[in-house]
Amino acid sequence: MPVCSPRLFFNREAVNDVASLLGRFGSGAFASPFRSTVPLVALVKDDWLVFEGIASACGAGADLSVHFEYQVEVPGSLGNPSQTDAMVLSPTAVVAVEAKWTESRYETVTARLKNRVNHLTRKDPYNADRHQRDQEAVVSGWLTLLNRQCRTALEIGDVSHVVYQTLHRAASACALSRPPRLAYLHFRHPTGGATSAVPYSADLRYLHSRLGDPREFPFYLITVPLEPTDAFRTIQALIKGAPDTDQKVRDAICTDRLFTFGEPRIERIGRS
Repeated sequence: MPVCSPRLFFNREAVNDVASLLGRFGSGAFASPFRSTVPLVALVKDDWLVFEGIASACGAGADLSVHFEYQVEVPGSLGNPSQTDAMVLSPTAVVAVEAKWTESRYETVTARLKNRVNHLTRKDPYNADRHQRDQEAVVSGWLTLLNRQCRTALEIGDVSHVVYQTLHRAASACALSRPPRLAYLHFRHPTGGATSAVPYSADLRYLHSRLGDPREFPFYLITVPLEPTDAFRTIQALIKGAPDTDQKVRDAICTDRLFTFGEPRIERIGRS
């Protein structure tokens, strides 16, 4: 049991406990036991002091609140909001925490623009130019937030090779009036695996360099070893997307310890 209880929120709504938190997630949010949200919630529930230590190492300070699925709207655009896995807030800082476990690398800004425009144009072929403008406006909206931390304002061409998800997660950290930090929390089995090859450190370094390596906006890559317990092994074969998988995973998180977590390894990206 943790020594103290964290203050938990779903987005901006306070919840009393982990069961209440899980009840706020949308249908299908836990339709696979291998979603990165599973070890993230489990870490907060079962090893709060480890999570608190990670947040502290990222400069979060004391008196923390943890906001799961924290939404930030795109400035000046009708694009989809960014939903950060866990936004950690304190009176002195904000840490946008993105959890990673089994997922593959996400698309770059250029690939995302192309794919979105092509998708919309197939549905509405007579407005291809408008779709291009609208999608570029979304990226430009995120850049208005990031440019608060830049000495030289960025344009779309400056971030074309940045992973799009990393871009809007970093932008979300800049949306609040507190010193921002971005942390990728990578859960990793001690024996490694296919996702161990995802270049999180390189991707974070690349975006940070695009920003001009701002000292006041550090990025972090936190690697947390995890070992599944017998309780996790009882749900690991659940069929992804099956009608009862979502509820069984939620129940298991609430009632069992699904993982043993090892000592985090924290890599700061940016100047000290």
